[in-house]
Amino acid sequence: MWPYILVFILLSILAYYFDIRGGGRLDKQKWRIFVIILLILFSGLRNRVGSDTINYMEAFADYPTLGESFSVDWDALSQPLWFFINVILKTLFNNFLAVQLFQAIVFHILLYKYVCKKTNCFFTVMLFVFCMVWWDFEFEILRESLCIVIVLNASLYLNDGNIKKYLLLCLPALFIHAFSFIMIAFILLLYYCNEVIVGLISIAVFFLIMMIPPDTLIGYLVLMSSVTGDDMRKIVEFYLTESRYGGVELNIFGILYRLFLLGLPILLIFSKGSANKLDRKMLILYSLFSFLTGFIQIFSRFTGYLTIPLIICGVNYLFEHKKKTLNYIGIEFFLVFYLFLSITAFFTPDERVKSSTIKYDCRYIPYKSVFQDPDPVREMYYGN
Repeated sequence: MWPYILVFILLSILAYYFDIRGGGRLDKQKWRIFVIILLILFSGLRNRVGSDTINYMEAFADYPTLGESFSVDWDALSQPLWFFINVILKTLFNNFLAVQLFQAIVFHILLYKYVCKKTNCFFTVMLFVFCMVWWDFEFEILRESLCIVIVLNASLYLNDGNIKKYLLLCLPALFIHAFSFIMIAFILLLYYCNEVIVGLISIAVFFLIMMIPPDTLIGYLVLMSSVTGDDMRKIVEFYLTESRYGGVELNIFGILYRLFLLGLPILLIFSKGSANKLDRKMLILYSLFSFLTGFIQIFSRFTGYLTIPLIICGVNYLFEHKKKTLNYIGIEFFLVFYLFLSITAFFTPDERVKSSTIKYDCRYIPYKSVFQDPDPVREMYYGN
């Protein structure tokens, strides 16, 4: 547990010294690089931390070497670039640790580039990112997290109207995780759509979703996905029928709670100077997907693309506006509230072990590096 706490304390100190106090006696750029290197090592050198990490390790064991890959049916591969990365690293090192380090290096370099482009409050943003999404991105959704930072960096070119460069830079994401196509298309549509139209469509979808039973909605989504091809339909159908991502029946209190959680993006959408036009439209899309997650869990995968922009917009607003207005207090409250929810989610045991004596999420706690033996409690959870 201490490694997580120490990283949290370090980021808090750096955020206070550089972002809040405006400290200049230390080299800010060197500390930025130090934080990124630390997070790369923290993620890349973990030992069987994260349940999806185990799935990636098992898949890696079944991948062929480069010489054996010529017999593979490439037409059947939905994410050939991820396959190619694993095959090359297996050929060179034959150790999943190489994949972990590769993923961590690429992810953090692209995250660093995007955050530096979008804010001057690097350490504060990284503190929120570390607490809210970093552990999920680096311990669970490894492929998708690469797509997230690729698409976010590509979206920077939409601010300059460079659509060709946006599409070109998004190409690797399509071949790493086929599902990224949906968010690439949505963000491009946001660029073309008027902000008011995006808002009106989102409101219409809000009311429409509340009138359609989740099972019926899942059927519609599977039917719509079939238009994009059989492969995409199978992927969508798999996610929508899986217990973690399927439909959920919400009562009135559940709906009100989902609406309450929209407080931060809504306050930022109507705040002056907190975001540019594309950012505000991304916040509207975040609000829509966040609300839909209450009915169909798969939409949480889409909010992952928009959580980092949400954090950046929130942090930027607080540092740009020093006056403690009601709006300022509201944004400050929701940022802290989101932080609390995320840290609680990190600690809370997985549904499959809640009935046991385990009072923490053994998928992540305690942290074990490759220089240590795997955690025995975690191995029991994994069934080993």
